[in-house]
Amino acid sequence: MRIEVRGRGTVVFLAAIMISSALSGCLEAEEDGPEDLPPILEDHDSIPETITKGDIDRIEVELLDESLQTVIVEVSVNDNPVGVEFTLRYDDNGLESKFVVVTISDLDAGFHKIRISAEDEKGQRTSWIALISIVEESIENEDDVENIEDQDAEPQGNEGTGDQNGSTGDQNGSTGDQNGSGGDETMPTLEEWWHDVLLCDDGNSTGVDDYNTSGFDNHLCQLSFTTNETHIEVASNGLPNHDLESGPGCCTSAQEHVWTIPLEPTNQTECNPSVSTDGCTMAPERGAVAFAANWVPIFGPEDGPGGDAVAGQEGAYEEDRQHVWLGICHAHSGPGGEYHYHADSNCMHWHPEGENGGTWADYSIDSSRNVISHSPIVGFALDGYPIYGFVGWDADGMVSEMTSSYRLKDGETGYNGIDDYEYVSGLGDLDSCNGQFGGTPDYPDGVYHYHTTWENGEGGIGFPYFINCYRGVVESGGEDNGGDPDCSGHGETWGPGIGPPPEGCGGGQMDSSGNLVIPSIGDIGVGGGKLSAALGLALLFVAASAIRAVASSSASRDLAGRVAGCHPAPV
Repeated sequence: MRIEVRGRGTVVFLAAIMISSALSGCLEAEEDGPEDLPPILEDHDSIPETITKGDIDRIEVELLDESLQTVIVEVSVNDNPVGVEFTLRYDDNGLESKFVVVTISDLDAGFHKIRISAEDEKGQRTSWIALISIVEESIENEDDVENIEDQDAEPQGNEGTGDQNGSTGDQNGSTGDQNGSGGDETMPTLEEWWHDVLLCDDGNSTGVDDYNTSGFDNHLCQLSFTTNETHIEVASNGLPNHDLESGPGCCTSAQEHVWTIPLEPTNQTECNPSVSTDGCTMAPERGAVAFAANWVPIFGPEDGPGGDAVAGQEGAYEEDRQHVWLGICHAHSGPGGEYHYHADSNCMHWHPEGENGGTWADYSIDSSRNVISHSPIVGFALDGYPIYGFVGWDADGMVSEMTSSYRLKDGETGYNGIDDYEYVSGLGDLDSCNGQFGGTPDYPDGVYHYHTTWENGEGGIGFPYFINCYRGVVESGGEDNGGDPDCSGHGETWGPGIGPPPEGCGGGQMDSSGNLVIPSIGDIGVGGGKLSAALGLALLFVAASAIRAVASSSASRDLAGRVAGCHPAPV
């Protein structure tokens, strides 16, 4: 959470805070001593992205830690756990190095994901992930060609490729189609894959318009991302790559969104969403539950008054508590101009036919449902698992629109929001989180993933539209390097006459971006003299105490897993 100081007395206020913090021990130099860092996995750039089958039998990754004997290591190939092997090497000075060994000699031609995780005795965890391409040995001379042509055997080029859907190619320019074994395919790097999936990160966005304003707005969708061994961090301005309608919350404006998710999601051990949501982390009833590939927030179904915004938009009930409606792509803007989706979002991959005079206003949700191939990724949940569009592959590998397994309870309409729905296992294709495990164009060997839904298995409305719970672990962090509560819904989702604030949002006035607003000493609306001075000193005392409390608590980890922040000496 950022703290903004507004008005007069800023310098005095900040100086007092620094002095108080120093007295509290926050600015004291930390005592020198060994720092317990997370384990390190280092491949020393020794692993090629493309490997000719038979040339390399195994890969080795060095493991480093202050206490190697206590580190727990796990290895998986294509998300399947395998046995852990180690080898020791010694340099000229007799110093020992420990390497994790992964055997690849039995892997078929195609793309493969190798994952190594290491966790020390303090629970600090590091993951190393690599995508390698194994190709068949190429034919180098005419004699070999003639020998092969003389053989009567059937061609073997498609065996063991891992393609679960034969005729379905790679829709995202990534690792979907693995049938080519001639060596022409190149393995995309991690950055290239994300560049293909994310939108608006190339700096060439086209200006879009808000139809609820009088002029052309020329909004530009912009985002950037960085990755390390375990996480991706994306920063965006929250503007879409398509024309929009702000709705009653007009008008949409640029935001400052920063989200961090794991590159390799970890399942919650107590969560079995095919049975129920018990043991699963529930998605927030209101506010952001995920983000789209253009990095616009994806909200849950409920609107400010607490009803299902999508059901209300589709006429299931009349919203008489607040004026709410959804625009293009079932989205609108809320307080502070934050644009967000409540359903669909597939229009990010749709483009109007300019030569036919079409516009974004011509977009229809049916254009994203009536397709003959697997939908592309439309977003990512906060646990790191991908969200695909309406269409996926069913249990038989056939293209099919995915359906929700939720339905309205008897006599309900969605007026009461999430409480009006019940989960019925097997009613539709998806589980209680609105996801499933299976192959996709990006993960042909299978991955847990969510889908956008428009209908349930009975043909009714497709609540929850995106997700209802998380299959994976939702790490602390998120927007604005967070862990901080999302307090941006004041006036729409909470506030006077609407409802109580979200947990953690009741201790101060929040602005539209969720920052705590602290008035300056000179702005305290009480007369001057001793009373103003007393109030100012009281405010300084409270602020100093708060900073000391925060500084004394456990510091949050940065992307590398190191502990950052202030560590005052014990009292």
